[in-house]
Amino acid sequence: MTGDRGFDAVAMLGRASEGSLKFGRPDVYLDGSGYVRIPVSVSANGVAAESALEFEEWGGGPHRVLAFLNDLAGNWRGWAGAKDWSDDHGTVTISATHDGVGTVLLAVSLVPQPGWDGPGSWTLNMTVAVDPGSFNSVANELRRLLDSHD
Repeated sequence: MTGDRGFDAVAMLGRASEGSLKFGRPDVYLDGSGYVRIPVSVSANGVAAESALEFEEWGGGPHRVLAFLNDLAGNWRGWAGAKDWSDDHGTVTISATHDGVGTVLLAVSLVPQPGWDGPGSWTLNMTVAVDPGSFNSVANELRRLLDSHD
């Protein structure tokens, strides 16, 4: 696991004092592959890890994460059960639940590389509490950064 010492966050969900999920500046590969990486970091209580959302053209691209964030924002009053999401390579998975009062709990799981289970491998599972009103601003900032590459 690595801390977010060198992590350049452009958007954040959560509460810095309790736990957060941060998004970095997207890396858009202009080689025609449609591959996009968005660095992410989660941290709480002195523990932090970095990984990346990885998107391929065949999986619908990075706009899938925007749709997920917008869905959570649009249902800010709550929903039953969990809303699950994963990037194309399974490096980041998120299960969102609503507490029925006004907080969304994101159960975030990070791995450094899909399928890697050799020496030195790790998985981090962390729950981040999020005010539903912040999903739109994070989605809008990521959309702005992604659209600047089109």
